[in-house]
Amino acid sequence: MVEPASLPQAAPRRRRVWSRIAPWAWAVLALLLLQNILGTYLNLFVPLPQGPDLLALMAAYGMLAAHVVVGILLLVSTGAVLLLAARTRRVGAWGPALAAFTFTFLAFESGIEFVIGGQDDALSFLMELGFLGIVVSDVLVLVQATRHRSGSEMGGSTRPMEE
Repeated sequence: MVEPASLPQAAPRRRRVWSRIAPWAWAVLALLLLQNILGTYLNLFVPLPQGPDLLALMAAYGMLAAHVVVGILLLVSTGAVLLLAARTRRVGAWGPALAAFTFTFLAFESGIEFVIGGQDDALSFLMELGFLGIVVSDVLVLVQATRHRSGSEMGGSTRPMEE
């Protein structure tokens, strides 16, 4: 039998990385909630004219500007989660984090094209798919962060295996 003291333990540095991932992932979920509220309000109550100048539209419609700013914050937040998750060197962490960042970029790009391209329903649908992808991916990141912050692997026991 292997003595517990001789087994390598999870590096404290790696646990610190996991403890940094969770707040960023929670921030992503909070920003998504705000983004959904702003997007729904825009969709229901703000008739946006078609135009190629996004900055002019943002200046004319404060709610649109807020929606774009939250979208940028989402890109930054999912990027931070991705960079932190990559430091763990675990596919279980960076895989969902990469998916969340990709879905964020998809939703962001679709949103820009939606506004300047004439409010095409297909682009609106892509934004929604991006939103759902971010939620699912970010929840998976949170599950991984919760499992690893305590030092346990895959939610199991930290007891040493018997030989």
